Amino acid sequence: MKNFKKVLALVLCVVMALGLISTANAAFTDAESITKTEAVDVLTALGVIGGYPDGSFKPEGDVTRAEMAKMVAYIMNEGEDVGDLYKNACAFTDSASHWAAGYIAYCANEGIISGKSPTIFDPDGKVTGTEAAKMLLCALGYNADSEGFKGSTWASSVLSAAAKAGLVGKNYNLTVAMGEPLNRDNAAQMMLNALQATTVEYENQSTITIGGVTINNNSKAQKVEAGPNDAQNIAADGFLQLAEVKFPTLRLAPAAADDFQRLGNQWTYQDAGFVGGPYAKAADLTYKDTVLGGTLYTDTGKIKFEGNGAYDVFYFIDGVENAAAEQFVIDHMKSGDTEEIGVVGDTIEVYIDTDNLEITFVQINYYAATVAQAWAEQKDSNGDVTRDAFVKLTPYTAAHRNAAAAELENGTTGGVTCTIATTAITAADKDAVVVYTFAANKLQTVEKTTSVSGTQKGITTVDGALSDVTVDSTAYKVAAGNTALDADYGAYDSDITIYLDPNGNVIYVEAVASNTFAYVMAAGNSGEFANDNQWKARLLFTDGTIKVVETYADYSGLVGEVRAYTIRSDGKYNLSQPAGTYPAAQNFLYKSGTVNVGGATANDSTVFVVETVDQDEVSTYTVYTGIKAVPSVIGNGATMAGYAKNGEAASIIYFLGVRDADIDTGATTTDMVVLFPTAQDAARTTQNSAYRQVKAVVNGEVKTLNVDQDYYNNNLAAGTITVATGYKVDANGIVTSLTLLQAQYQEDYVDFKQDGDHVYTGVYTNGVITFDDDTAYSVTSDVPVAMYNTTTKALTVSTISAYYPAGTAAKTIVVALDKDKLNADANDKVITNIAIIESNDNV
Repeated sequence: MKNFKKVLALVLCVVMALGLISTANAAFTDAESITKTEAVDVLTALGVIGGYPDGSFKPEGDVTRAEMAKMVAYIMNEGEDVGDLYKNACAFTDSASHWAAGYIAYCANEGIISGKSPTIFDPDGKVTGTEAAKMLLCALGYNADSEGFKGSTWASSVLSAAAKAGLVGKNYNLTVAMGEPLNRDNAAQMMLNALQATTVEYENQSTITIGGVTINNNSKAQKVEAGPNDAQNIAADGFLQLAEVKFPTLRLAPAAADDFQRLGNQWTYQDAGFVGGPYAKAADLTYKDTVLGGTLYTDTGKIKFEGNGAYDVFYFIDGVENAAAEQFVIDHMKSGDTEEIGVVGDTIEVYIDTDNLEITFVQINYYAATVAQAWAEQKDSNGDVTRDAFVKLTPYTAAHRNAAAAELENGTTGGVTCTIATTAITAADKDAVVVYTFAANKLQTVEKTTSVSGTQKGITTVDGALSDVTVDSTAYKVAAGNTALDADYGAYDSDITIYLDPNGNVIYVEAVASNTFAYVMAAGNSGEFANDNQWKARLLFTDGTIKVVETYADYSGLVGEVRAYTIRSDGKYNLSQPAGTYPAAQNFLYKSGTVNVGGATANDSTVFVVETVDQDEVSTYTVYTGIKAVPSVIGNGATMAGYAKNGEAASIIYFLGVRDADIDTGATTTDMVVLFPTAQDAARTTQNSAYRQVKAVVNGEVKTLNVDQDYYNNNLAAGTITVATGYKVDANGIVTSLTLLQAQYQEDYVDFKQDGDHVYTGVYTNGVITFDDDTAYSVTSDVPVAMYNTTTKALTVSTISAYYPAGTAAKTIVVALDKDKLNADANDKVITNIAIIESNDNV
């Protein structure tokens, strides 16, 4: 960044020395509709373009061929009007009396235009992007005859030359359909691009006609070199740009365009006392999510950071340079790297400076807030604006709000700006959730969010951080680190609303108001909080999570009670006692599915939080929704507490301190299960429960079972196969235990040996398996067979006859089953409900 800072300092010194007055952002009445602000400002200052009598610019209006000829004539004559000098020299019969006759005649005389025919120009026809580019290329010195800008292939020749010259393209802020009419906004941009383009000349240009055949003896176009007295005010590259020839006092220099440190342009024009900008440059690359280091390496053209041609890297996050991020880019921007640069929920803009060998990253994060107040624009009796339309926000991010008063009346307190001038939000949006960007200690942008409401059906965490939220059946990625969460967002099966940032990531999660309850486990500033100067409380929320929070008051008298809570604007919790009953009891007994719960009524909407304590005194909190989902509980020494509004069923009930032995999670299934755990089994978290997704065959059907993380770790092992005759699931569909049929198997089936009553090697032929002990069992055609290939790790399910049609030679197979006790009819010796495993290695 050293080169950049030196150049910027020089520009600022020049500006101050000249005493120029900033006239950036021309005061057109429709300025907000102009998308090419930089181009319009500069071209206006040069006198090349102007507005309409009503003060508007009309950026979407199409440019006519006559208007384009006039603007090009102004550029070629350094902003001077030459219309009157040439108005009587127009050779086009349809333009001789036209208002633009002089400009058309000038451009024709200079070889810039040639018309539709020798006599027709079509001055009021709409100019296309290709026609405008051809005029500007000729203004740069390209010869239409030499470059093929005439004839049947003229358009393709123009498009190719325009791209090479830098008139159009993504890197030049202009991507338009060139065969379509060019509007005023884009015409201004194309002309600004032309002013920055290099002029050309030909060493030899002659035309000889012999016998009616014209022979062009022209050399190729060469860039015009700058002389010792030529000012290099546009690009110090040793060549003359069009602006350096026609507007010698027009200067372009790099600048930090905005508070995000996006690179930009600073323009000055001494002749008009103009200072324009800074204007943000179009990023060379833009990513609306994280990007892999290897992908970035390829996209940037394989930029390197060591040796000859090494680039300096600069990384700004919300406008602040971040040395750690810069080093991370250096470490991981290389071929094939799979580390992610950036975070989910950001926008990353990349600027590549090939002249100074610098690459700059600008990471813009999104944040959530609510609208505290919005007021409309105010005008005096003369119609002059006395106050802009403003919005005052209450940010959820603590660093972006004042701790004493989040809703700032005057806009700034403690250096933090929480108001912004905008008409996008109105008074009707009060209390709405919005998304904003933040840099230089103030709000930069604010816009409305898209919301999705539904039932929370899953929450995934990665390394303890929220990764995605499932609403109904759709999972949404969460903006990493920036998402504001209602304290009860995790209540499974509860109604929630999520709000999305501009990239479609979750920026705020809001739970329904009826679930904003918590059980007070400890409170005050004594006991575990004795060394704290601030009142605190340890709360057990309805999603089963426990959190120590700062409180508004001393709530030590509420320990052991369920209370509603609100979060104040300063982030402190306010506990209140809503009208209603608090069922409370000890040594209770509850049977799953019953309505009466310790003097209160429960139903299918009641949320139960159950604390179970194991023999090591380790507590696990599980959340159930509905009386049929919660297990039966023997509350010996346990505590029950909850909340029920008068006359209604309980909203929330806590069963606390229940011993593992005193809880019954329900009956075990009698399904035959074959599990194939692998090292790649996905780890997930939902409703405060960790589990792994394991491929399995259940009664012959391939499924994915969610197996409790602890049970998985203690009973399953990656790369082994497990057979069970049943399993238990909790209310969330998580397998909590398996009725295991055997110990772990070896992965290599060739080495399988008989293992008690459960693993057998046998020979299969014509519907009969004969085992090593000479017992024979029939296998009917409807028995599901799971075949696992230990070489390819492929798992398929079919029937025995599908794998071994009639007439197939006898096959030695390995079968996992309890053939004597569980899975065969002892009288008929017919296997009826078993997944037979066979390895193709044994075929």
